[in-house]
Amino acid sequence: MEFYWDEERQAVVARFRTSTILDEDLIQSIGREMLNATAMAEQSGRMIIDFLGVRLMSSAMIGKLVLLNKKAKMSGVDLKFCNIDPNVLEVFKITRLNKIFRHICEPIRFDSLEPLVSTPFDEPYKLYLEERGLRWNKSRRRIVAIVHSLSRTFTVDDVMSALQRQNSRPTVCRTLFELWDAGLLEQSSRNGQSFYTKRLPS
Repeated sequence: MEFYWDEERQAVVARFRTSTILDEDLIQSIGREMLNATAMAEQSGRMIIDFLGVRLMSSAMIGKLVLLNKKAKMSGVDLKFCNIDPNVLEVFKITRLNKIFRHICEPIRFDSLEPLVSTPFDEPYKLYLEERGLRWNKSRRRIVAIVHSLSRTFTVDDVMSALQRQNSRPTVCRTLFELWDAGLLEQSSRNGQSFYTKRLPS
């Protein structure tokens, strides 16, 4: 998962990195991360689980959400969900979990989010920007966080989709060019489409 601070709602936001949550090891990992995130949310007392892009999850994952709900209540954290896919919401209804997970909020504006966890790209990219007199601003931070969360090879459209198109395409393309120029991405072309592959900083 990836974690953000929503300045607008004064809440910790947790987002999933995959559209399908079925693998048992992945579910165990997500469960631990979500429970740990409640500690980050205790100060503000608010936490939002953003289901953007999640299309399918197993009953085991739903069990983790039930545990998270209990943990949040014990910690005094107001837990809310947003961007729930109709298929996932239908599972909630079938299992009657919609009676537990009642707190569904409006979709989040991505431009109100600040990454809570740094990525391996941050420091080398900041050095690259500093050498060129460029700023490490909110827009660049968000795009780098998205790049880090995507699969190893991705496209501009993947980044735009994850950003909910709240950054312009030229801004995304410029940032990806800078990451490529900094040696943090490789670029290739297939069938007329550009693909980017992440290179882990040494």
